[in-house]
Amino acid sequence: MSDATQRLATGVGAAARARGLTVIGAESVTAGSVGQALAAAPEASEWFAGSLVAYMDATKRSVLGVEIDDVFTAECARQMAAGALRVSGADVAVAITGVAGPDPEAGHDVGEVHICVGSAQSLETFEHRLTGDPVEIVDAAKLHALEHLARALR
Repeated sequence: MSDATQRLATGVGAAARARGLTVIGAESVTAGSVGQALAAAPEASEWFAGSLVAYMDATKRSVLGVEIDDVFTAECARQMAAGALRVSGADVAVAITGVAGPDPEAGHDVGEVHICVGSAQSLETFEHRLTGDPVEIVDAAKLHALEHLARALR
């Protein structure tokens, strides 16, 4: 795990603990790497509810309740976050969807990533246009997700 990833995950954990909040992830394009980083943070068992990996469209729909057809959008990320909050009872969610490549999908370019963070009362989405090979895009998406989550918890 990179120093930046570890530093961000540790910051997320410290902020969640300080505020008495639990955190849940809902991941597609990052396939669990955000959850892996959060689980490695200090005292994760006190604040990290887990991360739901919903890579296939059918899983997004059946587990997280995603209703939108286009699963590479900000609205999909929002529905993923809302679904994760609903099924887990956690206080704050981070959700990530997008296209890591190597080829575009459903009219979306490689590197298009949507992240949603927040609570049941307020969800905010962010769009990123990332470059690199699939591994680099996933790593960058993970870092952005952790950054957005850390900001939301402050």
